Amino acid sequence: KQWYQRRVRASKQALVTAKRALEKTTATDVISAMPSTEQRRYEELSARGASTWVTTLPLQEHGFVLNKQEWWDAMAMRYGFELEDVPHTCPCGKINNIEHSLSCARGGFVYMRHNQLRDLTANFLHEAG
Repeated sequence: KQWYQRRVRASKQALVTAKRALEKTTATDVISAMPSTEQRRYEELSARGASTWVTTLPLQEHGFVLNKQEWWDAMAMRYGFELEDVPHTCPCGKINNIEHSLSCARGGFVYMRHNQLRDLTANFLHEAG
């Protein structure tokens, strides 16, 4: 009887291992068939901690509050949708999309991000004394 139970357990474990290997192969095939921008988005979304901002407490004093438009923009960026009410052409003359806006020093969000980080750091330092 013990021999039979060990054999059944080993067979179940072999099936689970084979199923996981097949799932991993299938997932790898699907990911490799995606366009490079979608592959990068998948990697970013599946990274550890990538969704923590969604459940962060909205603390006004630390700037951890999004208004409705900011939240919808964040969701659009997260899932690769086009942002609404964004000019099609950047002030630098290039086509304005999310990737360009996040990296353009002239018309993008580089200065905004810098200033927000600067202000947040200044507030923390002020509170620390």
